[in-house]
Amino acid sequence: RRTMVDRLKESSHVHPSFYIAPRTSRHIQCGTTVRYIDMLAGRKYRDGILRCVSNIDTKGVETSDAYKAGFYPKERLKNFEVTVPYSALVPRNLDNVIIAGKAYSISSDALSMARMQKDLFALGIAAVEAVNFSLQHNSALSQVLVQNLQARLQEIGVLSEQDVSEDDTGFNNELS
Repeated sequence: RRTMVDRLKESSHVHPSFYIAPRTSRHIQCGTTVRYIDMLAGRKYRDGILRCVSNIDTKGVETSDAYKAGFYPKERLKNFEVTVPYSALVPRNLDNVIIAGKAYSISSDALSMARMQKDLFALGIAAVEAVNFSLQHNSALSQVLVQNLQARLQEIGVLSEQDVSEDDTGFNNELS
C-alpha cells in the first residue's frame, strides 16, 4: 500500500490531503469580509463564531486607507474586539471549502488586529466543528446551521453568549 509520502515522491503534482494557504488567500471572496473599520468599531455579526481581541500592530495598518484618512485610536495600546462571522470562512464561489487561520476573509489592515495565536487556534476549532456538522448532516459547509455551530462553540468555550448578537456595527469606540 502506497503512502501519501510515496505518492508525493512519484509526482510533484499530487497534493497532500491538507493545504497550507499563503496569507494572500484572504483575497478569496467569502460571504463577509471583516474590515479595519469593523475592528475599530467592535462590530458583532449575527453569524459570529469567535470574538478576537488585540491591540493595533502598526506594521499592518500603515498602508490602510482608513488609517491614512485619520481613523485610528487615541490609545495605541488599547485592545479592540471584533466578531469573526462564519460567513468569513465560507467562499462564495467554491463549494465545500472552509478557510481558517490567517487566510480567512479579512482585510490586510484588519488582520493586524485579529490574528492572535489564541484567536487563530479558536478559529481552527470553529472550522473543525463546522466540518463535523456538515458531515453529520450530509450538507455543504455553506448550509451549516450557524445557530447549532454557535451553541456547540459556546458549549466548548470558544464563544461566549455575549459574543452572539444581532448584527451590530459598533462605533462605540473613540477615534482620533
